[in-house]
Amino acid sequence: MKKEGLIIIGVIVAVLCIGAGAYLLYNSSPEYMNITMNGVTFEVPKSNVTVLNQTEHYSIYNDTEKGVAIFVFDSTDATLSDMSEAASFAGTRDAFQIGAQLQQNSNITYNHSDTMKVYTYLTNYGHKNVFIITKNKEDMEHILSSINVNSVNSSLNETSNSTNDTGSVEYSNSTKKSSSSGSEIESEKVKENLQAGDGSYYREVTYKDGNFRQYDTNGKLIGSSYDSDQGKLRELYGSDIAG
Repeated sequence: MKKEGLIIIGVIVAVLCIGAGAYLLYNSSPEYMNITMNGVTFEVPKSNVTVLNQTEHYSIYNDTEKGVAIFVFDSTDATLSDMSEAASFAGTRDAFQIGAQLQQNSNITYNHSDTMKVYTYLTNYGHKNVFIITKNKEDMEHILSSINVNSVNSSLNETSNSTNDTGSVEYSNSTKKSSSSGSEIESEKVKENLQAGDGSYYREVTYKDGNFRQYDTNGKLIGSSYDSDQGKLRELYGSDIAG
């Protein structure tokens, strides 16, 4: 009888151990880790994946197992040589936001593309362009709730989440340069050349006097609002091009 009692106790202990293990397996909280990309910190599902700094201005985090990808293009002090990275950022953004629709949950706004079956988030902090892709909304909401904007200059303002309506990437050079017309650069943007319709991009420089110039990826002037540039544009293209 004593032996049978010990057997019953052993079975109960075993069942309890199995139950406790199952509880821990299915109810344990997901683990996360911090990553920093061009001065912006995110909390992502824990993994062995590390940030890939493709250039000084362009960083990629791609966890294929967890279905999380983050792209950051920092256009501060970027030059013409960084336009290919800006175009890569914009191309990725466009590809994954096909059919994107705004979603909101717990005061957090992001996008969902039923075509691509992903959740996305597009914004910028000053000129730090951020694009996030996740397979499930829980990961998206956690990442968005954990973004550390303190790692970015406090004077920079975050824009709201949006879809890729404008087809442009914030592209600013904080080192002010004078134009040939005597005006200083206010900002720069890389935009998709919708007129060409071939997926190419160009750089648009806006000056403090309200004028602008546009350059192709080779640095060739293709458009301008300056009267002094119109003769050169006529020689190149046969007519004035003001964008």
